Amino acid sequence: MKFIKPTSWKEPSQVDISKVANLLGKDPQGEFQIIVYDEATPLIIENSPFFYDGTPMPTRYWILESDIFNKISKLESSGAIKKVQEEIDISEIQKVHDKYEFARNALIDPSFVGPKPSGGVGGTRKGVKCLHAHVANLLATNDDIIGQWTLDEIAKTDFINHRERKVASSQDESNKKDSMIVAIIDIGTNTTRLLVKDSETGTELTREIALTRLGQGIENTGKLLDEAMTRTRLQVEEFVEKAKKFEAKQINVFATAGCRNSSNGKDFINTLNDIDAVKAIVIDGNYEANASFAGAVSGFSFEDSPLPLAVIDIGGGSTEIGVSSLTDVSKCESYVSIPIGSSRLTERYLHSDPPKPEELTNAIRDVRDSISDAISSNNVLANAKTFIGVAATFTTVGAIEIGLTKFNFDKLHGFVLTREMIEEIFRTLATEDLETRKFNPGLDPERADLIVGGICILVAIMRQLDLAQITISCTDLLDGLYNMVLDN
Repeated sequence: MKFIKPTSWKEPSQVDISKVANLLGKDPQGEFQIIVYDEATPLIIENSPFFYDGTPMPTRYWILESDIFNKISKLESSGAIKKVQEEIDISEIQKVHDKYEFARNALIDPSFVGPKPSGGVGGTRKGVKCLHAHVANLLATNDDIIGQWTLDEIAKTDFINHRERKVASSQDESNKKDSMIVAIIDIGTNTTRLLVKDSETGTELTREIALTRLGQGIENTGKLLDEAMTRTRLQVEEFVEKAKKFEAKQINVFATAGCRNSSNGKDFINTLNDIDAVKAIVIDGNYEANASFAGAVSGFSFEDSPLPLAVIDIGGGSTEIGVSSLTDVSKCESYVSIPIGSSRLTERYLHSDPPKPEELTNAIRDVRDSISDAISSNNVLANAKTFIGVAATFTTVGAIEIGLTKFNFDKLHGFVLTREMIEEIFRTLATEDLETRKFNPGLDPERADLIVGGICILVAIMRQLDLAQITISCTDLLDGLYNMVLDN
């Protein structure tokens, strides 16, 4: 044992660990507790004297808030470190270091033999090296003359009311504002997904996906198979437990086409309501199209995009297309829901390995006919000028085009798929057998058997609507469902 935790030490919750990781830009490398909050947001953390790997950690307190951090950095760059050492007596500076070192060393087992952290504030032995560490020490202990000098200097030009920060001791969080943790589970025909966010700060705590294939066999049987329902329920239960670790009080479960289009789908979803904290429902195509639309547009700015805008969501059991008005890109004015998705199309037509040309032709013709019928009954779709694509078919095609070895939000979100790219990837994947297809970079091998069906839908839409390109959005139905829960 190296680190002696005081009795007042409070272990962070999963929510707080995720918040800190988000603010740091990486997972914490050692044990810590949050000792100062700004409302519900962690402001200062206290570190263990050692990282998990045993490396000494000299900096006892860290600032997490970027606003204060950046203002201190700006002050440092103006020559403040030299100035503070000229204005504050060196003996007073040394007292701060000695007190800091003494308090940190009190957390180390006296019998421990090995490398230990040394020095005062931030590992400094003499003088001032880091104003950030001194301000963190001040906000944590209210006793750092250098930290106080730093905030006073900043306040001369850019006021920081640090005295109104909500300081939470390790045993008393009475000043910490309760945050609302929202958990969403989306049960699709192929996948089950989880999103947990802190609605107070907007921090995304986790986003996970599992291939559960609830809709296996629906095309032939018209109902959910027992084994598909069992594995989906087990995955939901696992996601519920994860959401509870993030302190979610209610887990909102939404089921889509796989349950809509099966004779026993609603009965299955109703059984999920016996899981503690779960509220499960089956949503119709209108609700799904609106949620998918809202989620997609939430991740973009469309100032220069011609309207109307259409969001295309290719799922496993259905395909939704939502279209905006001519003036408001944020509102889905019209939608179509086509009961054809990657799983259903595969089961209906693509029986050979690799698919025969006539199987591909029939699959694409079916989708094109459905799109043509949708346009006949809803001419808004024919007038759409900007197109956004969401869900796995789009992100997979984008990942294959880029050559990604694993999912990368920053590279895929906003990536433009041209018709030429899509047709070329279609020709490649559709002519490969399943085992060969699995080795395409960017294609999850577990999706290799359904991706051709998904791209058939994408190709059919591009051809029928004569589209030159579609932009990928990595914010989608999950994000839209989250926003709808908040609105309600």
